[in-house]
Amino acid sequence: LGGAAVAVQGSENLPDFNGVLYELNEEDFSRVGLTEGVPWSYQWSPCTALKYETGEEIPAFILTSKAATPEDSSEEFTSLRYLRILQEGAEFWDLDPSYQRHLFRNVKTRGNPVR
Repeated sequence: LGGAAVAVQGSENLPDFNGVLYELNEEDFSRVGLTEGVPWSYQWSPCTALKYETGEEIPAFILTSKAATPEDSSEEFTSLRYLRILQEGAEFWDLDPSYQRHLFRNVKTRGNPVR
């Protein structure tokens, strides 16, 4: 299935961010969970996605790290490989320019912290 660019409304445990929303059938949803380490390393967290084109609110799920808490999320580091995937995806899907700038300027990578 094709994806749609969305902004995700945060909550007390989840910051706002931009991304791509895919509709999955039950089998694919389970497969993604297994390949991404649910329930050991990650968990499904409910969120509300807003379609760029229409502003339509769509209930959705995202994967969140079980180790991360809101207090230490600013200290999280990602791999340079994963950051490149995020940056390339943000460009490909034409995500919000301010979000793209954030990915290129503010995200810390292991061995190369920003600021």
